[in-house]
Amino acid sequence: MVTGDGERGHAAGAPYDRLIATCSVAAVPPAWLEQVRPGGVIVTNLYRRLVGGSLVRLVVGDDHTAGGKLLHDCAGFMPLRAHHTPDLWELVKAASQQDGDTGKSNLPEPVSDDGPAWTVLADLLMPDVARTDITRDDGTVQWLVHPDGSWAYHDTTTSHVEQGGPQRLWDQLEQIYTVWDDNGRTSRDNIGLTINATGEQVVWLDDETNTIDPQERTRNR
Repeated sequence: MVTGDGERGHAAGAPYDRLIATCSVAAVPPAWLEQVRPGGVIVTNLYRRLVGGSLVRLVVGDDHTAGGKLLHDCAGFMPLRAHHTPDLWELVKAASQQDGDTGKSNLPEPVSDDGPAWTVLADLLMPDVARTDITRDDGTVQWLVHPDGSWAYHDTTTSHVEQGGPQRLWDQLEQIYTVWDDNGRTSRDNIGLTINATGEQVVWLDDETNTIDPQERTRNR
């Protein structure tokens, strides 16, 4: 047992065959990739606040890259201190004082923690977006907020949507749903993640050639 910063791993004992993290991370720390031998496995929980609970199993390559698919099971661990995001309620408070574009949701259901695989895909492609659900006498409303000031408000009873800020978060959700639908509504454990040499996380469906652009949310096949 070693007392230290888990983000840095433990170089003195490397290389490792397996690394299982009982914390969640916004991005897989470079030290973990360096300290797990080629062919070794990393299992970790990805820290997200839109849906959350995603477990990923990554196999490390010769060049300290890694790739693999999400696991069918979910888990939620406390995030590394360095990976905390801005205060959710401050962002919601600021958003609630603004007016935005209004419309209707085209999604078949609200976003939920135990929702279908498209919500998990959205979680990966919108890593800085946080969600909170508020139950009122007339039903449940959802807030989506981003540190850049973008926000979306969804009344789950009426499907009314309002959104504002630099990005249109609800529109992005609907685009991601369309990509998932176009790809045959793939299951959670067919959603994959590759970490390239620069540390960038690339999301794909079914196989590594079918990457999803995080900006356009379109297929690159």
